[in-house]
Amino acid sequence: MSKNDITRIAVIGAGSWGTTLANLLADKGYHVDLWVREEEVYNQIKEDRINKAFLPGIRLGSMFNPVKTFELALADKDLVLMVVPSHVFREVLLGIKPYIQPDMRLMTATKGIENDSLKIMSQVIEEILPEEHSAPFACMAGPSFAREVIVKQ
Repeated sequence: MSKNDITRIAVIGAGSWGTTLANLLADKGYHVDLWVREEEVYNQIKEDRINKAFLPGIRLGSMFNPVKTFELALADKDLVLMVVPSHVFREVLLGIKPYIQPDMRLMTATKGIENDSLKIMSQVIEEILPEEHSAPFACMAGPSFAREVIVKQ
């Protein structure tokens, strides 16, 4: 799969960084579904296009779709971008595992290490998913702050 083959993206995690990445990807023309765990955050994004809990005062674009289930988030996606905190990464990965299809690519923008095992996220993925998902795997890292990125500073 080339980068031109990626048009539909699931962003898993609606914290400040996940919401920012979903918004930026949608602005670039990708079809993006953002999985939101918290009911209140889901309603805020759906109704007001604001994530008051994690990005207060920032108006989000209308081009991405918040969803509440893994099944909806991963339906017909080319790329799954994991952006959940490292302490829940394993739990969420196990939750999405039944919906990951062989042709999907996986990427993480989760910072840190797993608390108990001290594994980095790629090691957690290698442990849980078949090689077809852990071998062509990408990580995105950097010293950026979601608020600065979303307002394009």
